[in-house]
Formats: sequence, C-alpha cells, structure tokens
Amino acid sequence: MKLKRSLSRSKSHKNARASVPMEMEAALRYHQQGDLRQAEAAYRALLGQGAVAPVLLNNLALICRQTGRFPEALALFERACSLAPGDPLLLNNLASEQMRSGLLDKAADSLAKAIAANPSLPGPHVTLGNLHRKQGRFTEAFAAYEQAHRLAPRDPGIHNNLGMVARDRGEFGKAEEWFVKALSLAPGAASTFSNLGLLYLEQGQTAKAIACYDQALRQRPDWDTAWDNKLMGLCYQSLPKATVAEAHRQWGERHGKLLAQDQPKRQAGQPARSIRIGYVSADFRRHSVSCFMEPVLAHHDRTHFEVYCYANVARPDEVTECLKSMATWRDIAALSDDEAARLVREDKIDVLVDLSGHTEGNRLLLFARKPAPVQATYLGYPNTTGLATIDYRLTDGIADPAGEEEYHTEKLERLPSGFLCYQPAAAPAIVARPPGGEGSGITFGSFNTLAKNSPEVLRCWVAILNKVPGSRLLLKYKPLADEGVRARIREEFGAAGLSEPEKRLVLKGHVADTEAHFAMYNQIDLALDTFPYNGATTTFEALWMGVPVITLATDRHVGRVGASILNRIGRGDWVAGSEEEYVAKAVALAQDHGERGRCHQTLRECLRNSPLMDGPAFCRELEEVYRRWLG
Repeated sequence: MKLKRSLSRSKSHKNARASVPMEMEAALRYHQQGDLRQAEAAYRALLGQGAVAPVLLNNLALICRQTGRFPEALALFERACSLAPGDPLLLNNLASEQMRSGLLDKAADSLAKAIAANPSLPGPHVTLGNLHRKQGRFTEAFAAYEQAHRLAPRDPGIHNNLGMVARDRGEFGKAEEWFVKALSLAPGAASTFSNLGLLYLEQGQTAKAIACYDQALRQRPDWDTAWDNKLMGLCYQSLPKATVAEAHRQWGERHGKLLAQDQPKRQAGQPARSIRIGYVSADFRRHSVSCFMEPVLAHHDRTHFEVYCYANVARPDEVTECLKSMATWRDIAALSDDEAARLVREDKIDVLVDLSGHTEGNRLLLFARKPAPVQATYLGYPNTTGLATIDYRLTDGIADPAGEEEYHTEKLERLPSGFLCYQPAAAPAIVARPPGGEGSGITFGSFNTLAKNSPEVLRCWVAILNKVPGSRLLLKYKPLADEGVRARIREEFGAAGLSEPEKRLVLKGHVADTEAHFAMYNQIDLALDTFPYNGATTTFEALWMGVPVITLATDRHVGRVGASILNRIGRGDWVAGSEEEYVAKAVALAQDHGERGRCHQTLRECLRNSPLMDGPAFCRELEEVYRRWLG
C-alpha cells in the first residue's frame, strides 16, 4: 500500500490555514519513521482544521490498517476514493483492504477501475494477482504478476510473488529461480527468505530452510511468520529436546508482551450455564485437522456444552460447510487479533482451544491476549507453543510419558484412551494384494511430507530395500510432481547406497481427488513411518486401507505419535525402539505374506472398533477434562 505525499485543500475548505503543507510534511515524516502515534495525531489535527483530502484519508487509513483497526481503515479508504474516484493508487489501496475484509467481488471491481485508469501502473496488477491467488486461481494470478513484471522488471517484490504462485502451482524449480532473482535485487528481503525457506522445507531440505528463516529473522527479529516457520522446521530435525524447547520459549517471551490487561478472571467452579468451548483453527477445511475434529464437533454433549468454532480459513470449501453445521460459527479471517479477542470475550468462552500451534494460519497472538479464562493447545502442532498464556496441552501417556513437562510451557493433560479420534475422509474398497505385491516384489510406501524424510529415515529405507530383493518404495507428496525434485530424491537415495533408484523408487505428486488418494494405498504392501517426525494422518489412512505400518519411537512427542496410534489397536509389535529394530521389523513383515494378507482383511475393522474411532467415548473424556479445568 502506498503512502501519498501531496495534500490538496478541499474546495469546501478554501480558508484552511496556509501552514497545512508544512504540517502534512511533519505528519509524513512521523509516518515514514514508524512513529504511528505521532503521525496519526498529526493527520487528525489536519482533519480538525478542515483539510479533508484523499491523500490525508488514505494515509490515516494506512495507520488504522497497521494497528489492526480494519473497519475504520476500510471506511477511510472508501471515503478517499469517493473524493478522487479515478485515482488508481487509492483504488488499489481500497482493493487491498476489501480483499483483506473478504469483499472479493468489490475488490475485483476496484482493481478493474484502477487498471482502466492507468494500465501501466504495476501495483494494481500485483494486487489482482494477490486476489486470484487468494481465490486459488493460480493461472490467473501468474498472468497478473507477469503483467506487473513486464511493467516493473526489476521490482523484487514482484519476483517474490511470481515465486509464491509458482510454488502454488507445484513448479518448485521455477519458484526457486524467482526467489533467487528477488534476493539478487533485494538481498535483505526477509519475506523472500521466509518464502524460499518454505519452498526448501516442502522439498525435504530442512537445514537449508532453517538457514533461510534465520536470515529473515536477522532482518526482522520479531517477525512472527518467520518465527513460526523456523519453529516448525526445528521439529523435523534430530536436535536435543532442550534446544527445541528453548527456541519456543524465546518466541513466547518475545510475544508475551501482548498480554491483554483486561483478562477474564478465572472463577472457581463451573458456570451455572452450559460450558462454552471455543476451537480456533485455519484448518476447518479439507485438511487433516478436520479428520480429527469432525468427531469431536459431532459428539459434544449439547445439553451441557456450547461449541464455537473460530475459523481463520483463507479458502473455505465443502468440508468447511459441513463443519459449520456442527457449531456456532465465527469467521475471524478478516479480524485482527484484538478484534478476535474481543469477540471471544463477548461470547464468554470458558475454554479456548488452539488447533494450529505454529503451523500456517495460526492465531497464537490471539491466545497471547488471553481472551478466555482457560486456554489450551491441541492436535495441530507436535510441540509446546512457548506461550505462558496457554494453560494446557492435550496429549496422552504414550506420546508424552512422564518427564516431558520440563520441555513445555503448558501443563500436559494426558487423555487416558489416546489423544486422537479419527474420521476418515473417504472409504474406497481395499483391494487384495497378490503375495509378494505387484510382480515379484514388495512395495513399501510413505505418503508423508518430504520434510519428514530425515537422513536417518533415508538410511533405514535404503537398508530395507537392499535386504528385500525386488522391492520398491512408493513416495507420494505434492513436490514430487516436479522433475527437478524427483531427480534430487533419486540422487539422494543413490548416494545412500540404493542401486538403480530410477527403478526402485516410484515417485508420485499430489492427487486432488480424496477417493483416488486413498485408493493409492492399494498399491502399497507395507507403510514405513518417518522419524524423528512420525506421520499421524498418513498412519491412520494406511491402517484404514488395510496396510500395516512400521514406526520408530523416539524420545519426544513428534516421534511417539506412531507408537500412540499402533498401541491403541494392539499392534505395539510394529513399534521399533532403534533403527536396527525398525529395519528388522520391516524386512520380517515384508517376508511374511500370510500376516500381511490378514492385515489387509482385518485392519479396517480393527481400527473402527478401537478407541481411535469411538467419537462419543472420546468426547466424554475430553469434556470431563474441560470440567476439571474449570473446577
């Protein structure tokens, strides 16, 4: 958004003081120096003198936007545009705020006017690209950014945007090229470093990703997005638990200053009315989190609990619509953290539950304001948040055995029957596999994110493949649609000792259709879990499709989720305690055709009849915990 410099007196205020231009320059200096309080006071003083002009309203709107007063910002931008209806810069600013407020059709109309007024101005084309990207229309977004690039070929921000939409389209090699070009034009651009880090993380290049996040934080030490990305990246690495915990605490201490002064008082005893539970997530959509939240929302006891969902969903879909029917719905995507906190207080929420942790779209800074008397974190993130304002973390005794408290800022609340309850997104038929798999060999598989394919995992997988002649490994994840990523994966396996990786590896990209995604498990004889970061949804999916899973339990939650799941279905024998045991168990089960055949026939019912799919019982345990928290 552009800060405008000139100030023209309104025709209806011809007698405004002659000192107005000088005072405007002073206001601009404050604004450019980042002193928003002084800048706002100066702008409002000018308004008080009758100096109503589009530029003044625009700049004041920018401050309102920067300080989270979005409705006021929108009103000021609209007023500015009403005074100068053909100004493309003002229309562009208005469109950006309309888009942030969810008024997408109005934003498109404002951008059409801005581009018609001055087609050679790159800004409106960039904003149009942002609008298309927000709508998931990546081809149109790329075209808009390309037009902006033609108009401003050395603008690093446009290069960065082209990299982002190339990543959205699964063109990882091209995305990296755009990000590198952007950094050559603006070597200290924190946002580009952070985006490049995300690109590396998705491709499994975790060390390079964290190096990028560190570069971003050197430029902007308090930038929350880069912190989130770095903390998430640390969870994939085999670092000491204390090191990872300390990084989270550092983040929490930096952001703990945001605590609201008017926090709700925690009253002893439960409220006389129904208990109000609020769940906060960006993933109330087609996402793995919804597979675990649907049974919770569906089975809460409505006679004693009122359920609210605070949805920070960027692109709602059919799953969003389904979940909406299960709770009182609050869309907070267009609200600032202060506004969202105010809404939670107005709803008189008793227990507010974060479902995101440091993942994309989280609202942890809402929790930093402590809008509810009891706050917890659950499900979406495998570690502490680092926030002192979050009281509890929901887990279980296998994923977090005794002694893990010292690595958390929250108190650990261990659910007796496990911390996960699963609702599969699809249920295609399980196809019986011939003995030995397709042809003469076994097909191992993993559908986990490539960031989970640690050097330790690679070493074990190569050992397993080498011990099972004729076997193959099927990997499926979005970046594998890119030939450059596939080539690097083959090269890594070859360097680790796998002969003919081009024949032994089957690499598949994203499958958009949910039924088709599940059906791909019919191509797998045996699933190999990742470590130190285990799979969760992928483990459930494999079991649901009759595919046994071998996991390795490590010394922390992120590496014990597999053990938690498998023990709940009575398959603790599939849990290894060392790399050697992991390899041995996988090889033994691969050679036991009879046992694998029995698994294909029985695992779905085994999972269905376990505590892991008993929604009513899980909810009763959860509700009992909520009651106890409230005293």
